[in-house]
This record gives sequence, structure tokens and C-alpha cells, in this order.
Amino acid sequence: MGTEDPMIQKGYALLFGGGTSAPIDGVRSMTNDAEGDIAVAFAWSFAKLGVRCVLGLSRLAYYKHRDNLPKDAVAYVFKTFSEYVALIDTILVEHGKPAWALSMVAVNDYGYLDGDVPKGKMSSATDALTLTIPALPKVLDTWRGKMGRECVIVGFKFLTRANASLYDLFDAARRQNARAHLNGTVGNFKEEIGGGKHPVWWITPDGGTLRLDGWRGDVTDQLAKILVRYAHTTWHRSVRVESDGTPHHAAVALAHQAIHFAQDAGLLTGPEGNIAVRAGDGVMLVSPRGVDKSAMRAEDLLVARLDRATREVCFYGPVDGKPSIDSSVHLSTMGSLRHPVAIHFHGGWVLGSVPRTRLAYPCGTLQQARNIEEAVAHWQQETGTDWNGPATRQMLELRDHGHILYVRDVTAVAIQWESARAAYHAHLVDIGRPDLIEKVALQPVWLETEIVGVTALMDGLRSFFLIQDVRGLGLGEQLVELVNRRGTRIAAHDRCKVVDFYRKRGFKTVERREAEGLLILDPPSVRDDLRDAATVCLHCTTTDRLLLALRSPDVSYGGLYCHLGGKIDPDDRDFLATIVREPGEEGGLDLEGLTEPAPGDVTVHYTGYLTPDGREVGTRVTNVLVRTVVELAFVPDGSEIVGGGWFDRAEAARLPMGPATRAVLRKVWPDL
Repeated sequence: MGTEDPMIQKGYALLFGGGTSAPIDGVRSMTNDAEGDIAVAFAWSFAKLGVRCVLGLSRLAYYKHRDNLPKDAVAYVFKTFSEYVALIDTILVEHGKPAWALSMVAVNDYGYLDGDVPKGKMSSATDALTLTIPALPKVLDTWRGKMGRECVIVGFKFLTRANASLYDLFDAARRQNARAHLNGTVGNFKEEIGGGKHPVWWITPDGGTLRLDGWRGDVTDQLAKILVRYAHTTWHRSVRVESDGTPHHAAVALAHQAIHFAQDAGLLTGPEGNIAVRAGDGVMLVSPRGVDKSAMRAEDLLVARLDRATREVCFYGPVDGKPSIDSSVHLSTMGSLRHPVAIHFHGGWVLGSVPRTRLAYPCGTLQQARNIEEAVAHWQQETGTDWNGPATRQMLELRDHGHILYVRDVTAVAIQWESARAAYHAHLVDIGRPDLIEKVALQPVWLETEIVGVTALMDGLRSFFLIQDVRGLGLGEQLVELVNRRGTRIAAHDRCKVVDFYRKRGFKTVERREAEGLLILDPPSVRDDLRDAATVCLHCTTTDRLLLALRSPDVSYGGLYCHLGGKIDPDDRDFLATIVREPGEEGGLDLEGLTEPAPGDVTVHYTGYLTPDGREVGTRVTNVLVRTVVELAFVPDGSEIVGGGWFDRAEAARLPMGPATRAVLRKVWPDL
């Protein structure tokens, strides 16, 4: 790769890995066994993208990896916490400010700096030792000041499931992002790492989360591409100007109405999110940055316009205000997306199919604006619908960054919200819990642009309610998928009769509150006790029929039709070995020689059931769709499988089966 490559010109990546040690007396130190594997994996991932790397490695990490570093990488070594701190400044002096800086060091939280170590050696004569050791400074908090505004800085948060949940991980990462002014934090659990696998969560400052699974190198490749994209973006500068004296009475009135709806519907609840209202040709009223949006008024909005030549957002308004970082995006797209109100919110519950940006760009960049217009253009082509047509509102998903609701008629959506909320309040009365009406915080559940339900939040727990008109449309399945993807803990009331619905989809009870009639459930994505299984969906494309097997009433999932397969045994080299072995044992099928499936033919589903002794068993099922030219001979084993055969769509629709089996059938027959 030549020196003209723009990524090389952009700068270098500073990667710190391994663990520090900190003295606790004149002889002893505290340390850890971090070996810098993830830092070196990132070095190779950045090198593939043409980015030069400078590494700071602990002594242990350096001796492990010194013969396996990218050709142009430069490595420095530290041992103690104090040496690590000093090395940061040394590298900045010798190499200048980096374009990317990743702090993967397992840093001591407690210990003494080198100059403050107590003299001598602690006595070892006592049966027990009690230490009072000072906290060490948070080095990551100094990085932004040292490395500048343009540097993409990433922190890491490493916890264990023994004393932390997924919610704790997200919360710790978000607090670290805010405290150290990071571009994001990579979070993971110790228990999930091993055998070369290194799944992580990417947690952004605005609260977005992205799960990345796979081998360590695959995960770092994906993250490196995201971070390089962050650095190669075009930002806009905010510049305060004098007011031109133009009144914007109509826009202020519309903003008042839109803000009231957004706050009432729980779309704007804190410093996250923003709102923009068209105020004229090239002019918008935009929310100020960093304020509590739940208390914001229309009078707090700033008047802003975009100077495309200088890449500046020119604004005036309240003296302490600075426009939302997304203001440039709203101003850039207002000519093509013409709804007068745009509400950007996070953590929304949006079902169905809406335009979705293809790439995850930082908020407020020119690339994000272009990404939005591209997504809308593709949506228009696919649906044959004019975005700016008669629809009073549109919804767009920003990849890993929430949603934008574009509104023409605020009154209509506000009325729809009031109706859904009233239906939920009536439901609370029906189940004997009217006391909750004043205690829960509510948000809409959307089906694309329509409000079809309510999600209620209280004490960190969510519950969901769909209005009567949309039940039976499969929205519950979509909602469960979204809950599972986000790892959301939910509460279900006994009288709602939904616990069995969740349990069949792999949810597990973690607490029962008898006095309140509530069950608290975790989705399968955060369970650590799931069994792994694999099944095969055999589809004869000549007859358009599927093979389904009937399970014995004496086994789990008894009396239901399912796909052939079973538990992944320790001797199975992978899930493909399972779907060759199990159909042979259960149905006499010979699937030897089965080739690697296409990625789109492999899906993961979750199931669960309650055992007679009250245990909630959950299974993660990997299903592979295999197409055949002829219908293979099927002979039930008479033990677990007592019947079944090849069925067409109409026949399969009438068979009793679990939700995971039916979800697999929809891969072949989407409208089943």
C-alpha cells in the first residue's frame, strides 16, 4: 500500500494492552495476568486497513507477542502503573497526537505511585492481613485533554457475570463514556472469552449498543472498520451569529406542540435526543446541546442555518445554548426530507420495516446526512412510495443511533398516543393495578409510523402492551426479538397471562414478587444456562414441501411438530455435525457430505419449557435450511420421534408446533 493512502496520511493508532502492576510496600506489588491479546489483534486489524500502529505493552504482553506484531508497528514496554502513565507522554512527544487511541490496559485501581511507596516490607507474621491502599487516578480521563478533540478515543470495560449483569455493563460503559469524553467503550464479560472467541458490546455515548460476536480477530476487524470510519468523517462547526430579527411565530407554535408530544410520549427524557422544526427556507429551530430535554421549552430552541461552503452551523438564541450536534444533519437533509418536524430519539420500540441507514457514522457528520438520504432513496425504490407524499409522518432508523420521527401533523400522532395510553390505563384497571398509573413511565410501541402499543418502565423493569386491534398479527414475536436483542429485563403480571408466551421463547424467571403479582424475567440473550442444539429444515423445492417430525408426548416439547435435530454433543465438531448425526438417529436420513451453508440459511432461535419439578429450561437452537430436489425417505425412530412427514404450506399451518419451529418455516413461507 503506497504512502498516498488516505488512512496512512490520517495518522496512527495508539494501542495500549496488558496489565499494570502497582507496589503496596517496598517489596510486593499487585498486578493481573492480562497478556495484551486484544491489543495485538487490533494492531493487525488496523494494519489491514493501512493504519500504522504504536503499541504500549506490559512486559508480559510484549514478551508473548514481540515476534507476532505487524511489520511497521512500533512497540514500547511498561511494567508499573507509573511507567504506563509516563509512557503515554513519551509516545505523544515522539509520535505526535494519534488519530485513534484505544485503552485496553488492565489498570490497577488501587496502589501507590512509584514515589509514594511505603518503605520496608510488611510483616508476614499475622494470620490475616488488612490493607488500606489509596485509589490510583483514572488515567483514561486525561486522554481527551492530551490527545485532542479530533482523536477517536475508545475505552474498555471488562466485568464478570459473577457480580455484574448486562445492564451493569451498559451502565458502567455509558458512565465511562461521559466521564472521559470517549467516542465509545468496548464492553465484555470474562466468562464469554475463551478458545479464541471474544464477543463484545460496542457502547456509544448516545446510549447505542452493538453486539459483535466471533473470533477475536473477526471482532477487532469489525471494530477497526467502525473506528476508521469515525475518523474519516466531515464535521460541522457551530458558530454563534447575531440575530437577523426575523420572527418565527408559526415555527415556535409548532415546536411547542411537538415538544409537548415528545416529552409526554417519553421520547425526549434527558440530555439524549433532539428536535428540529422548519422555520423557513434553510432555517430551523433546533434543540440546544446537553440540556435535559424533559424540561425543555420551545423558547429554549436556537435558530440555525447551515453554511455549506464553510461547514458551519450558524445560530443564535439563548446565550448559554449551543445547537444539538445533529443540527447539521437536520439542516443538510431538510431540502430532501420535507416534513416540518424531526424528533430524534433513542431506545425506541419500533417494529416492522422502516428505512435504515447502512453504515454507523458519528452523529452530526456530513456522512450521516448522506447516509440518511441514501436509506430513504432505497426505501422509495423498494416500496414505490414517495417519502414526501401524503403520509403525515415517516420513521427512519439510524444504525446503532436510535430513530428519527418525521412529522407533518403533530396533532394526529398525539391523539394516537393518547388513545394507546388510555387503553393501557384501562388494562391496569382490569388487572387490579390502577395504582401503577401514576408510577410508570410510558413510551409508544410503534409499527413503523403507527402507535400500536405501550411500553411501561418502573424500577428499571419494562412491560409491554399491544392494543386490541393489532393482536394476532405477529407483532409479539417481533417485540420479543427486539427485547432479546437488547437484553431487556421485563416484568409480567400474573393476570396478563403472558408468562407462558415468554417462557416458550426462552425467557427465565429471576424473581417473583408475590405481593405485586409480578414475575421478573430475563431474555435468553443474557442467560448463562442455555443448552445448545441444532436442527435442520429440509425443503423439497420440487414439491414445495417441508419435513416435520412429531415428538413423543413423553419427551420435552411432546406432541409438537418440529425439525429434526437435537443437543450439540461434546463429540460434535460443530453444529453441522449435529444436523448430520441427529436426523440419522431420529429419522433414518443420510445427510453425510452436507456442505457449508450460506449465511442466510443459518438462523438462531430460542425455546424454553417448564419441567414437572418447576425448572425453566432454555435452549439456543441453530437451524440450517437445506434444500433438496426429492423428498428424502423418513422413518421415525419410534422413541423421541413417533410420526411426521412432508407437508405443504396449508398442511403445516394447521400443525401444533412451537414458536421457534414456526419462525423457521417463515424462512420458506414468509406469510405463514
